[in-house]
Amino acid sequence: MKIIDGHAHACGMFLNADDTVRYMKLNNVYKMVLTAGEPDSSKVYKLPYLARIFSGSGLIYMNNALTAKIIGISKMNRYINQGNETVALMAQKFPDYILNTYWINPVEVDCIEKIEKFIKKYSICMLKMHQCWTKFDIGDERIFKVCEWAESNQKPIFIHLKSKSQVKKFISLTKKFSGVTFILAHLIGIEEFDDSIGKNVYFDISCPLLHSTKMLVRAWKNFGAERILLGSDAPYGIDNINLAISQMREAGMNKDEIECVCSKNIQKLLDIN
Repeated sequence: MKIIDGHAHACGMFLNADDTVRYMKLNNVYKMVLTAGEPDSSKVYKLPYLARIFSGSGLIYMNNALTAKIIGISKMNRYINQGNETVALMAQKFPDYILNTYWINPVEVDCIEKIEKFIKKYSICMLKMHQCWTKFDIGDERIFKVCEWAESNQKPIFIHLKSKSQVKKFISLTKKFSGVTFILAHLIGIEEFDDSIGKNVYFDISCPLLHSTKMLVRAWKNFGAERILLGSDAPYGIDNINLAISQMREAGMNKDEIECVCSKNIQKLLDIN
């Protein structure tokens, strides 16, 4: 079975291109969708499996509040542009293994100009937005501009939402921009989604330490295995891929459904072999 890691960070065990590809070969990871991470950090985080205790999104919302506070103090978000460049160069060096994600700050005045300049030098497979790293409101009209760009350039938007209120606004956004493919990070707020949600929304199950099997079952039963994407969120957690596969088995997915989540869905979404 092919494994495509749909969400990992260029830090920890993936701090440089050679180590990343070495890790992928040792762990049978076929391709990796990589995004910027903590600058110059080789730290790998061993996280507790708190999702065994917390069955809903409350755990992730608490983690979001902590993350936002840490980023606010450390100012690590100053290095996102540098991180985008780093990941792009890693993908250039090993294009058969690494796919490049562009992390955008949607409230920067020149954010569209910056990405236009960036894609003249590098290819990208998707955009990323993260509310804990860069403060923005989903209802801000500047987000609409990013969505318009993503639609015209046919690039999915991977998004990490901070709170329940933002999840609800996000649901409205996905309906307003039905031509944009959205990937919801970490199953955040999955309880708020119902059958009115469009087929342009996919669900990332990275970092299974923070979302319960119950949340995975809700996404699977309501939207099908074909709308779920595997990710590790490494280096945040150890052996997340195998844990995610264990969660899928625990949820009751069959072999074909697990294979779709592990590779086939994202291959189709990103048009990769």
